[in-house]
Amino acid sequence: MYNVLGFRDPLESPRYRYSKYIDINLLSTKANGLAFDAMARHPLSPNRGGDCSLHITLSVNLQDRASIAARWFVVSHEMFHLYQYGYTLFKRAWVNEPLAKWAEYALRKRDMYPLEAPPEALPATTCEIDSLIANPVSREANRFWSRLVQLMDSSDAKIHLPPTLMQEEYVGGEKVFKDDTLRGVGFIAAVFQTLDAEDDAISHLNNWSAYAWHEKDQISRHHDGRILAAIGRVITRAGVTNPEVEAFLHAIKEFGKTNDCSLHNVGSR
Repeated sequence: MYNVLGFRDPLESPRYRYSKYIDINLLSTKANGLAFDAMARHPLSPNRGGDCSLHITLSVNLQDRASIAARWFVVSHEMFHLYQYGYTLFKRAWVNEPLAKWAEYALRKRDMYPLEAPPEALPATTCEIDSLIANPVSREANRFWSRLVQLMDSSDAKIHLPPTLMQEEYVGGEKVFKDDTLRGVGFIAAVFQTLDAEDDAISHLNNWSAYAWHEKDQISRHHDGRILAAIGRVITRAGVTNPEVEAFLHAIKEFGKTNDCSLHNVGSR
């Protein structure tokens, strides 16, 4: 589904060029699902031998027939994390978690995370941006991305998937795809394509390996200024403008002035 929508398959990304499989394991875990950004070899797994794989872990409880149709969108959430990791080494929760939540709605009803009344405007100050970043899995973060999507995509949100996909059913007979809408596909893809180029610039600036940043560098808050600037460039290229968007773009510039966005010599090698 994500491939058809225009996202780059993680197995086709330069970062994961040595991986041949995506393995999904059902295990006894507290979390519904986990996606791992590192390639791994499991020679004792059937048909794997010395080949590298990407890994997702799902709670064994999801295989229960009574809950599978209600909760299997967890797979689309975790799978989208692999797509994110294939694009960029930035692993900031305020980006990855809300957008994996957004991706769930390819399999869920509605075209994006619901904007509760009254609609939440984009951050207009550096303090509001700080609040967003500090609460990455909050409704505030989800509504931030939904609001961006709403402003950037004025289409009917229809997605066009092959009939063979739209006809897929769970083991109980319920349709996998609840509708044919997902707003913001082009915008979200453009964001990750831009972040793909942005982390390359940081690797070059700091003489880091392009695909082997330390974990602390991947999750560093020092990236936020550059990430926001990249989002701003996507908005500007799209030509979307109104007072709310202009205030957000101004806040991004002010945020960049007060944060070390260069990352020069951040971390040690």
